[in-house]
Amino acid sequence: STIGWPMHYDAVWEFMTGINEPRMQIVEKHTPAQQTPDVITFSHFLPRKELPLPGVHEMAKASGCLRTEEQLRRLKSRMHIFGHTHMNTQHDLDGVVYMQNAMGYGIAPGAKLTVVHDKGRFTTYLA
Repeated sequence: STIGWPMHYDAVWEFMTGINEPRMQIVEKHTPAQQTPDVITFSHFLPRKELPLPGVHEMAKASGCLRTEEQLRRLKSRMHIFGHTHMNTQHDLDGVVYMQNAMGYGIAPGAKLTVVHDKGRFTTYLA
C-alpha cells in the first residue's frame, strides 16, 4: 500500500508552506524592526526556478515555489539551504545565497559537513 496526501497533490505546497506561518509570525513579533539578525531558512524543494536542476524532467515539478520564496524574503533571509536535486550548488540571487550541499542518501562515515555560520558571521567551510 502507498501513503497518500489528504488533499490533491496540487495543494500540498499550500499545506506545507502554511505550516510555516505561525512560526514566521513568532519570529516577526520578536524581531525589532531596526534589528537585522542573520536569518538562514531551509526547505526541501527549490524556491526558485533559476536554481540548477539535473536533466530529469520530473525534478522541475519540485522547483520554483513562489510561496517559499515570499516567506524567506519576508523573514529577510540572507541564506536559504535547500535539497531535493542532490546537486552541490551555491548561487547569490537578489541578495540571498541559495545553497545545497548534497549528502546523497545519508552521511557517509568520515564525510565533511559544510558550516555556513560560525561565531556570529556567515562563512563557508568543511568541518
